[in-house]
Amino acid sequence: MRFLLIFFFIQVQKIYFSEGKRFIWKPVSSVIDRDLWKDENPPCADSIISFEKDKLTIALIEKGLAAKEILLPDNGILYFDQYTLFGETPDWQCEFSREGQDVAFFEPPVTPNIFSSVYWRIEGEEADKRSRIHVEQIPSQVDEAVFPVETASRITINVPLIVGKLNYSNQKTIKFYPFYWFEKL
Repeated sequence: MRFLLIFFFIQVQKIYFSEGKRFIWKPVSSVIDRDLWKDENPPCADSIISFEKDKLTIALIEKGLAAKEILLPDNGILYFDQYTLFGETPDWQCEFSREGQDVAFFEPPVTPNIFSSVYWRIEGEEADKRSRIHVEQIPSQVDEAVFPVETASRITINVPLIVGKLNYSNQKTIKFYPFYWFEKL
């Protein structure tokens, strides 16, 4: 019996006094991603870019974008990172297409779920040293969940997720049960 109490006490200490990890949400709606363009064909500098009709579009335009014309979405949000330059062809785009084609950007077919480990990256050198079960691949009550400012993504949250700290758009929550405050970073 004494052994069980000691074992239980050690496990509780590991849970409450363990140092949490920092989980970074990976952006999924970037114009750089070839998979999100019709026929996996990203635009060239002389292309006409359009967005999916009658659908909510959320996209991150990073590193720049060159196009002959951009037809904005009817419903949606376009985010620009701090290095976005219009009119200059970035390294991910070609200069000229063979036939000056029109290209279309599509939202990912599935809205990312916050409980899917595919969309999280663990920060730090310890991250890739061992394989982890699913529960260790998403943030928990001792970890920090970070949604970078330059992220453009819709997220499905269908049940509560408790994290130690939430860093969203450079504002960090401070947990003081039962309230949460945001502080500007």
